[in-house]
Amino acid sequence: MSTFAENLIGITIENNWTITEKISKHPDETGGNFSAQYIAVNKTGEKCFLKAIDIEKAILQSGVIGLEFTKILQEQMNNYNYERELLEYCKANSTSKIVLVKEYGVINNPRGMIPVPYLTFDLADGNVKHYIKFQDDLDFSWKLKSLHDIANGLQQLHNIEIIHQDVKPSNILQFNDDSKLTDLGRSKCKSKKGPYDDMIYSGDRTYAPIEIYRVFAFLQPTDWYDRNLAMESYLLGNLITFYFTGLNMTALIVNKLGALGVSETSSIQERKAYLDRCFHESLEDIRSSIHYCDFADPIVTMISELCNPDPTKRNDEKTLKERGSNYSLYRYITKLDYLSNKASIKLRKNGSIN
Repeated sequence: MSTFAENLIGITIENNWTITEKISKHPDETGGNFSAQYIAVNKTGEKCFLKAIDIEKAILQSGVIGLEFTKILQEQMNNYNYERELLEYCKANSTSKIVLVKEYGVINNPRGMIPVPYLTFDLADGNVKHYIKFQDDLDFSWKLKSLHDIANGLQQLHNIEIIHQDVKPSNILQFNDDSKLTDLGRSKCKSKKGPYDDMIYSGDRTYAPIEIYRVFAFLQPTDWYDRNLAMESYLLGNLITFYFTGLNMTALIVNKLGALGVSETSSIQERKAYLDRCFHESLEDIRSSIHYCDFADPIVTMISELCNPDPTKRNDEKTLKERGSNYSLYRYITKLDYLSNKASIKLRKNGSIN
């Protein structure tokens, strides 16, 4: 049975936005199980993206009745309000590389008591997972610019004590020449109580840092900032890996570990040795995927630093020696900016990057 949130076409919401088109979820995308996506248009012809929270679906799938029904309704509303408040907080702090909310509200359900909260955003050209290609010089230059944008976006969030936790290609949207981070629904914020505060990692496990795996849990720092910022560093390195290989670092490592039979019965020393071996083999795989001599070494070096199996060693050497947060991304923002400009200039002058 379809829910009200899945049938919103034709409804006009506040400020004369009319919902005109439903966006189908791509079969290989994860997340967003309790939301429906639409395009809405206002009287001037401007389009926006609308995310409708499907509380009814969450309740139906849980199979609960009575008091449990009310509990899930409240949980879903709390999740919605948390994401909305984080987005408003980001807007107040001018986070230019985060997709910010335009408007929000609730659509009353004429069929019953379960409302449909919604958020609207600027309409993107697409997400990186379906936008990215794995060939040609022009695309290589674009990748570096996109990664520079995302490193900037992560640092903007960290500056206001937000940890994204779910950095992956489908959560990066393209707006003309700019890439922006979206979906703060699984984020953590030091100053706001959220639904995922008690979880070590709340993002998509396909992209999870290696220390999330139980066999390597002994690597996790105990301090909140150290643990979460180290994960964010890894997720940025994971993303860089995906941009140039089509796989993330975790997938590369796990594929190699599987052949070695690593388990919790292995000693910690053995687990560390296996992990280091697979990590360095993965770095060489990445290097062989980058066919531009001037760029392979600096890109692989960044990945090596950001995805270091030891979370306490994630960053470049200079930053690790500084006082304060050792997980600042500013040096990577500078490095990616330099590489992006270098690739763009080479492409413009020579017609190719080599």
